[in-house]
Amino acid sequence: MESHKRNFLVNFKETSKALIESELEAWRQGERLWNVANQFNETILNDALKHLDRKIQHAYNHFSGCCPPAMELARYLSEFKAPEIDSIWVD
Repeated sequence: MESHKRNFLVNFKETSKALIESELEAWRQGERLWNVANQFNETILNDALKHLDRKIQHAYNHFSGCCPPAMELARYLSEFKAPEIDSIWVD
């Protein structure tokens, strides 16, 4: 049973990594439109990858073993905190 749980965690980690890398590549290829509200997304994605190994168990538990959307997962894993953006810029 314990190895079964470990396999789920390994799969979650690999899926998470691929999801974040795919989103990061979309940013690099210009597939995402930059705006004030998402200006830190690339930084968040890179930081999430940096902390993936250390925080994956917590993410697995937090998301009940289901992979959320890439940016939601990245924000959970990342330790980078973007500065507050005045609501006038976000619409």
